[in-house]
Amino acid sequence: MGVIIIGGAAGSQIAQEIYQLQRIPIIGFMNNFVPKEMQEERLMAPVLGDYQEKANLAVLRQPNINYFVATGNNRIRKEIVEDLLELTGKRPINAIHPMAFVSPTAEVGWGNLIVVFAYVRNGCTVGNCVILNGGVQLGQDNIIEDYVQIAPGASIGGYSVVKKLAFVGIGASTDTRITIGEGALVAGGAFVKEDVAPWTMVAGTPAIYKKDIEGIDAVYK
Repeated sequence: MGVIIIGGAAGSQIAQEIYQLQRIPIIGFMNNFVPKEMQEERLMAPVLGDYQEKANLAVLRQPNINYFVATGNNRIRKEIVEDLLELTGKRPINAIHPMAFVSPTAEVGWGNLIVVFAYVRNGCTVGNCVILNGGVQLGQDNIIEDYVQIAPGASIGGYSVVKKLAFVGIGASTDTRITIGEGALVAGGAFVKEDVAPWTMVAGTPAIYKKDIEGIDAVYK
């Protein structure tokens, strides 16, 4: 049994490291964004091209082949995963670093990237295709919905909810019992004391509204 990593630059390399540590064979990469001149240096398996190509789809559909979508952009990750679910009938697998902590009482879905030193506390629910970067701290009973990304060093206070497609920036933190709305962006270093409306950006300490962001893909890097 092996895995194909789809999409991403940094994300695909992080997933590669995780699967190597778990001794899961990496068959190759598809739709990879690492520049060609760097591929041989950074990637430990061949780049196979577009996942929609007939030959590649035939590989992905094999029952003993898993895949993982590494794209950091929340919206693009959602589009690719939904396309592959339809094309292959299979869900992407998780990539969870051996040095991340996931409580036995937490519920974790599929297609998630959970990086080194991330901490998922008791009672948490992590949806599908979520990215929890290095050092992320989830408080007790957090709910992290699908296609969220939480950047390195961010901390979500207990009993909080991060709605689908939201992005929490580097080193940001929230108070307890906070809801971050769908597609919202919390800027790096912000401290969130009040709920964040969907499709808005907040920044500062305490965090305040900055602008509406619906339709702006650039914030989902």
